[in-house]
Amino acid sequence: MVILFIIIGIGLFGLGVKRTIELNAQTEGYEEATGYYVYKELYSEAEYEYAGIKGSHKKNATYALVYEYYVGNEIYTVKTDYGTEAIPDRGYEKTIYYNPYNPAEAVVSGPGGAALLMFMGAMFVLVPGVMIVGYLAINGAFGMNANRIMDLVIGIVFTGFSVGMLYMMAGTFNPAVIWMMAGPWALIPVLMTICGLIVLFRGVLGSKR
Repeated sequence: MVILFIIIGIGLFGLGVKRTIELNAQTEGYEEATGYYVYKELYSEAEYEYAGIKGSHKKNATYALVYEYYVGNEIYTVKTDYGTEAIPDRGYEKTIYYNPYNPAEAVVSGPGGAALLMFMGAMFVLVPGVMIVGYLAINGAFGMNANRIMDLVIGIVFTGFSVGMLYMMAGTFNPAVIWMMAGPWALIPVLMTICGLIVLFRGVLGSKR
């Protein structure tokens, strides 16, 4: 099962890299404009999913965010290529990259579908990786340094995952923007980051357990 997750993770990460390369090639020579969030479009409907013996739970609807931008005297719109539950205030600004020869062709700056694939792929690889390191540590592969190595690995993965969550929420590390986009939910990755850093520093300093 661990190997399967790693293979899936590598596949997702590779697909994200491929899409990123294609997007960079597509947008080469594009110019910048300031986009303003105007409205949302349904990306995926809310639905109930089976959740084991406790029955089902509701999966919230997600939305593509539509931005308006100006080129010359013309107004154009572009939407994100991913769905999100985090909806910004109307007028929230984003950089838009558009084709100067056809301004209707444009992309929204920040993390998109390709970045999400890479993030998910990395987690599919790193989490099983932690399990493998844990198995090796339990079986004495690292000798007296087992606890320290486990703290370092868990701290790095946990911190990286939570920091990545923060960035994926808003496409920035600006606290005001993150709070606007995610509200109190932003506290979860913040607390996770703090926990990850504590474990990481414990590993750096050396475990006394």
